[in-house]
Amino acid sequence: MSELEDFEKEPTIESESSDLPRWPYWVGALVLVAVIVAVVMLRNRPEEVAEAPAPSPSAAAEEAPPPAESAPLEIGELPELDDSDAWLRGLAGQLSAHPELAEWLVTDEMIRRFVAIVDNLAEGSSPRSHVPFMAPEERFKVEQKGGRYFVDPASYQRYDTVVEVVTSIDSEGAAQLYSALLPLFREAYRDLGYPGQSFDDAMQQAVERLLETPVVGGEIEVVPKVSSFQLADPELEKLPAASKNFLRFGPQNLRQLQAKTREISALANLKVD
Repeated sequence: MSELEDFEKEPTIESESSDLPRWPYWVGALVLVAVIVAVVMLRNRPEEVAEAPAPSPSAAAEEAPPPAESAPLEIGELPELDDSDAWLRGLAGQLSAHPELAEWLVTDEMIRRFVAIVDNLAEGSSPRSHVPFMAPEERFKVEQKGGRYFVDPASYQRYDTVVEVVTSIDSEGAAQLYSALLPLFREAYRDLGYPGQSFDDAMQQAVERLLETPVVGGEIEVVPKVSSFQLADPELEKLPAASKNFLRFGPQNLRQLQAKTREISALANLKVD
């Protein structure tokens, strides 16, 4: 079995500093996006991709862990933007009992980081520069068949935990928290220096970026490059980097993310198709 770096040049284990944390901080930041409004950007492998039928959205929903019981959050008075981390961590931690969520919320400048990620996703670019610590525990893998390369379905399973966390989130609480935090989001977005542009529009575009990412149910062929690879399908290859990030989750995980996104977005009054 051959191994290549992930598309968009995901770093290999060998290239990482040994003192960096092994759990996925940047995915934690994207899970925070999911916690607040479900924009997210993670082991038993199927024998063959072609033999694994794509599950229906209803089947995917049935496999997802049950969400936390809905209970109104006691938001209270908003803190100052630069003093909001501990306050937000306490509220976001109430949205799911999944043990991984607490770990992923241990980061700083969460609202500014969230807004920067939303800005990147809205523009179609990868948010990795804002959260450079992310690396899945397992390396990205491809399968070689008859001289051609295909994404190994085991690579999708690196993101199963992220999807479990996201689908366990209390949707009503996430929508409530997002609405309450809008003043801080807008303040942080203004600090990015976009006169005449609004965070609300950027958030809408970021959500649409996830929902417009195609769900590829069959094998994905890739073409090796010097330090990464490109997607063999020209329609997939021309997708923006943000959409390629979402493709990494695989069809089943992506369906669940999109379903959760629509649910929370509707509750937060974000207009999505």
